[in-house]
Amino acid sequence: MLQQHKYQHIQNRFILFFILVSLPPLIFLGLVASWSVTTTRAINVSELESHVVQSIATRTEKVINDGVETIELHVPDRTIADIALVPPDQLRTLLEQFMATSEFVNVQEITIVSVSGKEIQKLRRDFKPVSLGPSPITDTEKFKIAVEQGRYFSTVYFQDGVPMMTLAARILNGSGFFIGVVTVETKLTFIQNDIIKDVILGQSGYVYVVDQEGRIIGHSRDASRVGQMMALPIVTSVLAGNTHTGLAASDRYRNDSGTLVFAAARPMQQMHLGVVAEWPEQDALEVVRTIQKQITIFVFSTFGLILLASLFLARQVTKPIQLLRAGAQRIGGGKFEHRIVLSRHDELGELAESFNDMAVQLKKLDELKAIQIRSEALAESLRKEQELSHQKDTFIS
Repeated sequence: MLQQHKYQHIQNRFILFFILVSLPPLIFLGLVASWSVTTTRAINVSELESHVVQSIATRTEKVINDGVETIELHVPDRTIADIALVPPDQLRTLLEQFMATSEFVNVQEITIVSVSGKEIQKLRRDFKPVSLGPSPITDTEKFKIAVEQGRYFSTVYFQDGVPMMTLAARILNGSGFFIGVVTVETKLTFIQNDIIKDVILGQSGYVYVVDQEGRIIGHSRDASRVGQMMALPIVTSVLAGNTHTGLAASDRYRNDSGTLVFAAARPMQQMHLGVVAEWPEQDALEVVRTIQKQITIFVFSTFGLILLASLFLARQVTKPIQLLRAGAQRIGGGKFEHRIVLSRHDELGELAESFNDMAVQLKKLDELKAIQIRSEALAESLRKEQELSHQKDTFIS
């Protein structure tokens, strides 16, 4: 029983050695793999969000700029110095044709303004009568910027809960000279209905566009939020002209509902807008958790296999030693005919053969010793017989 305990102790130490050698590297590799997967996924999420906000900003800017291009009127006549000199019926027809054929369908009202800033023609999309402004608009921002820069984009305003924007552009004659300004009031509902409505980020990610005051004018998952304020640092930052790629620590925060999110943002400074993408961390990293579970299963499975292998190897070592010791004890006990049988071709097998050879030699020595003992006994018997014979002869004499 004591010997079995000794062998069990050797076996346990052998297994413990394998555990100490294999377990720390497995844990280290698991942690490195988990960190690598998490980091790679966070980068992928940031890149995807950056691509989405870039795409939305580009499409929004293109639609609005294309809209301004459609209202940039050119009068072929080189001699006209003021759009007010064009007959009113011709201007009316021009505006009606614009409303009927323009691809920029969000325009709700279009106005022609003379060089002096006086509104001379105005048309609504529903063709209802609309009054002209009584005073010149030469001192307004839209008139000044349109004259100086060619195009004007107002800040967003809401009308009956609908986000609106004023656009303005110069009117040029055939010689390229400024002869007036055209302004339009257009809905921005295309952002919600056409650009971000179908944007999907995983199961719960979303994108929203905000105006200069931080009001939502489009939300990819919840259109009912249009008009609500977003008082988040990232909104303030993007409206200040800063781009967020999603890689900075500040791009990971709790949104207005308290959910931890990854975020990216891009400004549209010319339009006084900003677009923000927010992706809840739990959803964005769901694939990471799945991979981490697989890594954990792999680590424990590998460790279990190593443990089984170490147990097998330990028994492979201790069992031959037990056989060698038992055989040595039997040979040492005088059973020289006993042979240790180990079907191995390693050092332990050679040791077993050495014990067997030793048993053969010991048996030969034992046989020689037995012969010697018998010889000595026979010699002693002859000596005693000779001595008795001598005593007999002496007695007879």
